[in-house]
Amino acid sequence: MAKLNLQPRDRRVLAIGAIVLLVWGVYLGAQGPIKKYQLSKKNVTEARDRIKKLRTFEADIESDRSGQTAFKTVAAARPRGFDLFVYLKNLSDTDLKGRADLKVQSNATLGGAYSQVQLTMNGVAIDEVVNFLHKVYASKNLIAVPQVDYLRLTRDQKGLECRLTFVSPRA
Repeated sequence: MAKLNLQPRDRRVLAIGAIVLLVWGVYLGAQGPIKKYQLSKKNVTEARDRIKKLRTFEADIESDRSGQTAFKTVAAARPRGFDLFVYLKNLSDTDLKGRADLKVQSNATLGGAYSQVQLTMNGVAIDEVVNFLHKVYASKNLIAVPQVDYLRLTRDQKGLECRLTFVSPRA
C-alpha cells in the first residue's frame, strides 16, 4: 500500500472529521435504545396506574358483594312466605280504614325477583301518610318506595290523595 504523505494540517482535519463521524454514529446508534427505554418507562408507569385502578375496582366489587351478603341476611330474617301485598293490605286496613286501594303490578322490568304493589290513598292527612311510611320502613322487611306518582290535595280539598309504588324482594 502506498503511504499517504499528508501535511500535519490535513491529518488534523482528517482526524477531527473521523472523530465527528464516530461521535455522530454513536449518537444515532444510541437514539434507538434511548427511545425504547423511555417508551418502556412510560409503559411501566401506565401499567402501574392500571393496576391501581383495577385494585380499586376490585375493592369496590368486594364491598358491593359484602353489601349483598347483608341484604340476603336481612331478607332471610323476614317471616317465612313474606308477601308484600298481604303485608301492605293488613297495614292499610288497620291504619287507613278503607281509604286505600292496593294493586299488584307487573314487574317484568325488575326481572321477576321483586314483588311490586301500587298503593293509592284518598282523603288522608299528611300525618297518616308519614306514619304509614314509617311503619313500612321500620318493619325491616326490605320494602322500598321507588316511585311516588303524585301527592296532592283531593278535589274537595278535604285531605290528600297519593299513589305510591312499593317494591320488595320475593321471599
